[in-house]
Amino acid sequence: MKKFTLSYILFLTFLASIKSQPCIPNTNSLDFNGTSSAVRINSTMGLEMINQLTIEAWINPGSFAASSTGNSIFCKHHWGSSTFGYVLRCGGTGVLSFNLAGAVSGSPVGWKEVTSPDGSLVLNTWQHVAGTFDGSNLKCYVNGNLVGTFAFTGTIYPSTGFKARIGALCDTTWSMTRYFDGLIDEVRVWNRALTASEIQAGMNDHIDPASQTGLVGYYRFNEGSGNVVSDLGVNNYYGTILGAQWSTQVPFNNNSLPTPVITYVAPNLHSSYSTGNQWYFGTTLIPGATQQDYLPTQYGNYKVVVTDSTGCTAISLPFNYNTTNIPENNGGMITLSPNPAHHSLSVKCQNNTTPLLWHLFDITGQGLTGGIIGETESVIDLSAFKPGLYIIRLGAGEGEMIRKIMIY
Repeated sequence: MKKFTLSYILFLTFLASIKSQPCIPNTNSLDFNGTSSAVRINSTMGLEMINQLTIEAWINPGSFAASSTGNSIFCKHHWGSSTFGYVLRCGGTGVLSFNLAGAVSGSPVGWKEVTSPDGSLVLNTWQHVAGTFDGSNLKCYVNGNLVGTFAFTGTIYPSTGFKARIGALCDTTWSMTRYFDGLIDEVRVWNRALTASEIQAGMNDHIDPASQTGLVGYYRFNEGSGNVVSDLGVNNYYGTILGAQWSTQVPFNNNSLPTPVITYVAPNLHSSYSTGNQWYFGTTLIPGATQQDYLPTQYGNYKVVVTDSTGCTAISLPFNYNTTNIPENNGGMITLSPNPAHHSLSVKCQNNTTPLLWHLFDITGQGLTGGIIGETESVIDLSAFKPGLYIIRLGAGEGEMIRKIMIY
């Protein structure tokens, strides 16, 4: 059974922690048929917003109902003896509607609605929509831009007991169920009013629920199969799919970095990424080793972790740096003799006009000695070293070589 060291476990924990959730690929959305499909949220209590609210989603409508009340995006409103709850919806001539049951001093005062101008939404195109209420104003946004404001000071009269639905009216006692026709993705519900800058900052990526304030419902629709959708908000109110179908059409694609590749370009290990590198020896971070090339100092496994400008990361496969993958020569620019050597090693350089740098390592990669020798031919004294296999690294001008030598 393989044993994992504490450092290896910490390394894996580190890698998990740096894979920020905005970098998770967006793989799926849900396709609603406009006549019978919806997602039913399994609970209600954490979605009973009263003082503030934001609903946001990506939509790609296939058709519009006759009016802006007809295509429910996220619904938790109903009526009967009074008005209750809230809803984000669209329809008519491309109008976005954000509607809530207003209350003053705890008593209902009827529907309060903000709508966008005609033509704010179009068919068969992904658009981000949002509605917010901060206790004084209702606002609606399309693609992060404010398209409507309605002044109302008060609260939301809650729709207690009614389970929210995505893509349909939550109150099933009515014959008109106001189904949505088209694709919906990345549904978020907040117990606070997001600002325009917050909406714009988060709309084109998955967001990290652990770092958010007030995110009470978050449905990514990335499952791609089955009839349950996960809730990444604080309440974990999963949803049950009722007739909607999975789709691979999505409004945005998060960064998913290709795996970096390490190659050996003598005398360095070379990352396939020019920037964002951090080198590791085994599971240990190498301080300051952040360049594309790294000069290894000992034999063993090396990895490189790459982080791009958005914080997305990828880790290479291990590269085993050892005597079997070190080139034996560099085309004849530098030659060594004899090998095996006894007390000394002769070094010859062809067409070289600069001093030759050399370093001697034992077979584990531990540096032993080094220096500078002449430009054409010199001798390295090996008399101080015990018999065995060693590694010598030499560089002269554009010539570079790492070779195994035997001392007897």
